[in-house]
Amino acid sequence: MHKLHRTRLKIGARSITAITCSSPVRKRISTARFFTRPSSQTPELSPCRSEVTLLKHKHIHSHTLNSQHWSGACYIPHNHNTAQPKQLLRSAHSPPKLANQMEYAKELHIASIAVHHASILTNSVQSIIQQKGNSLEKDEFGDPVTIADFASQAMIINAIHHHFPDDTFVGEEDESMLRSSPELLERVWALVDGMEIEGDEVPRLGSREDLLRVIGLGGKEETAKGRVWMLDPIDGTKSFLTGNQYAVSLALVVDGSQKVGVLGCPNIKSGSSEVREDVVDRDGLGVLLSAVEGQGAYQRIMTQDDLGEPRKMEKLGDVEDLSELKYVNSMASDHLSKPIYLVVKDACGLKTSDEVDLWSTHVKYAALTFGGVNCMVRIPPKRSYRGFVWDHAGGQLIYEEVGGKLTDINGTRFDFGVGRKLERNWGVVAAPPSVHGKLLEVVERVLEENPIY
Repeated sequence: MHKLHRTRLKIGARSITAITCSSPVRKRISTARFFTRPSSQTPELSPCRSEVTLLKHKHIHSHTLNSQHWSGACYIPHNHNTAQPKQLLRSAHSPPKLANQMEYAKELHIASIAVHHASILTNSVQSIIQQKGNSLEKDEFGDPVTIADFASQAMIINAIHHHFPDDTFVGEEDESMLRSSPELLERVWALVDGMEIEGDEVPRLGSREDLLRVIGLGGKEETAKGRVWMLDPIDGTKSFLTGNQYAVSLALVVDGSQKVGVLGCPNIKSGSSEVREDVVDRDGLGVLLSAVEGQGAYQRIMTQDDLGEPRKMEKLGDVEDLSELKYVNSMASDHLSKPIYLVVKDACGLKTSDEVDLWSTHVKYAALTFGGVNCMVRIPPKRSYRGFVWDHAGGQLIYEEVGGKLTDINGTRFDFGVGRKLERNWGVVAAPPSVHGKLLEVVERVLEENPIY
């Protein structure tokens, strides 16, 4: 006999409830839509835009869950008219077949699963934020982005650590805030515990202490020697809050060199050659970009149920003159010297003033990889500024694997082997190889005339 259970998830001031079913039969995974509780203002149930993963059993008769009025909650099986629901992640059972892939095949496979799951989770939170709008305020127990950040990091590290227990991690979060705030811990745990994963490739976190332990693995590593996984659970928090572009990033770095990079971009439309902040994939779950050093870059369509087959991305074209460059940047960033950057653009003799503005650094790398833009110059306002490794690891590798060239402002390749920051690098210059050297010369000349201290 099937038993119905309500699952309650609280994010900020928002509570949502769903119906799950239990029975002695073997458990499987499907997806479900959350519906908010009706009120006097909204008597009908209001569906969230994103589907959120829930537990479903193999044998559920469609008539069992066909009502839309379960005391203020509703559970709709994703494929409720069939006996066999879709799996959450088909690739969890069959690694992608990439041409000439030999080294780091398992690392890429597990990293792709982890980023896909984190993309589903963060996308569901972003949907709730957008539906709630300004009424979803930050409170003493943390805002929804903080909750999603912790949950995303926990899911990623848990998957990687299970398969590569001797590897270390460099992540943005540590567990100290959660240990000092039981209320925040409960909210993060509810979000992670609400995700159900089929198969045994990625085990579930069994307790709150497990959650704290895996998050803590990413917050303490100060060196980057050996095999180190670098991750940003939500890159682009400002644009995440506004419903725009963000990324989930993960990279394997070995002795300071990027070997595997995976970017989950839930809001980039598949098939787009140009990435824009407010052109968002409202119907799907965007794309996953990945690369292994020396093996090219690949794109896969993400859905709530699956990862599409990998498609190799084409090499980027060259340009002949600096005036043909099309820039991507974030003009609102405090880490950009805007006056000097504008002088550099003027010195390049641009033929067009068109520039793509994107907040997330990894989404910028994705935009460069797709080829809608072909240049990024990041000149920090102070000589002492150093970027965090997780803002660049992975995205840079993917861009280089389609033929882009990347150095810092001094023409030095990036070294990810000296800790949590890029201590040996200052700024970023990304451009086609044919003009990268010329662009560096322009930047050097402008900085000589307009020194930064």
